[in-house]
Amino acid sequence: MAIGPFFFAPMVLAVMAGVITLLAGCAVLTRRVSPQFDRWPWLVMLLVLASARLGFVIRHWDSFLTEPWRIFYFWQGGFDIGWAIAAAVVSLVLLQGLRRERLAGRCLAWWPR
Repeated sequence: MAIGPFFFAPMVLAVMAGVITLLAGCAVLTRRVSPQFDRWPWLVMLLVLASARLGFVIRHWDSFLTEPWRIFYFWQGGFDIGWAIAAAVVSLVLLQGLRRERLAGRCLAWWPR
């Protein structure tokens, strides 16, 4: 798909739309609900992108074996959507678990002894 002078693959546009939606939604939640929504989308986004790239590298390891420095060429594309979805689910579950631990710690701190 062409937008002005730029050409984007459909998967790239989908990722860009998802990232924009995530960041915009978290900006609204930060203002209206709690400031805690300010940090976690960046952590989730970094983990998802790194995992998606790692999945692609593992799947095409023979190609990267001859030129291993290409592993870090994110701008050339090459992401595995399955690994991205798995990383998103795992990171959200872990972040939810950390939040529950903090909440439990606060409740126990106020518990009468």
